[in-house]
Amino acid sequence: MSSSSQTPKRNTNQTEKVVLLWFLLDACTHLTTELAFVYHSLTTTVERATHWTALLWKEYAKADTRWGRFHDCTVAMEVVTSLLWGPLALLCAYGVYRRAAWRHFWQLVLCVGELYGGWMTFGPDWLTSFATGKSELNPHKHWIHFWIYLFFANMVWVIMPVLLSIESYRVLVGACKVSRSHQDPSLLLGNLGGKIILWTLYTFVGVVFLFGLLIPFQLIPAPVS
Repeated sequence: MSSSSQTPKRNTNQTEKVVLLWFLLDACTHLTTELAFVYHSLTTTVERATHWTALLWKEYAKADTRWGRFHDCTVAMEVVTSLLWGPLALLCAYGVYRRAAWRHFWQLVLCVGELYGGWMTFGPDWLTSFATGKSELNPHKHWIHFWIYLFFANMVWVIMPVLLSIESYRVLVGACKVSRSHQDPSLLLGNLGGKIILWTLYTFVGVVFLFGLLIPFQLIPAPVS
């Protein structure tokens, strides 16, 4: 690797500095507060925890009660958020500083993951509310809980990933158009990868077809009790 790819070619501009700061804040949030939430949820619950690191989540649980108790979907989401997206945000911050080409792939992965996490924060409750009329969001009907805790604190993780996803999309597509790498056979999946995909599809269709025949005639073996 050339020395020019090891160090920044020029000083970072204002936008790059802002993006760098965002990734550092993002990583800090995931690796401290959210990792603490995972720890408390897996060892006790936020409601029962006595350590000061649970205070933030005790307060947030006033706006969304799922964060106070052990809620499997929420905890599972935060495990990924803290253990994967936290380190990846640090990697992206380093990529911004180095102006590394690989940064935009990982930036896109991170942004899509965080947007999905945003949906999983509210989506299950919205669907439950739609189906049953019950919601755990803002149970006290307090404007601070709604506008500050739920809306503002989470909207930040929508606005930034959307903007950075657009940036990475434009960079990656633009690079492909210039280099035409998306038409380079040496970079594409290849015959072996194509065969793996094809046989996976054959197997999937075959299994679906087989069970489509067995289920109507109740030929599936009964579970062993």
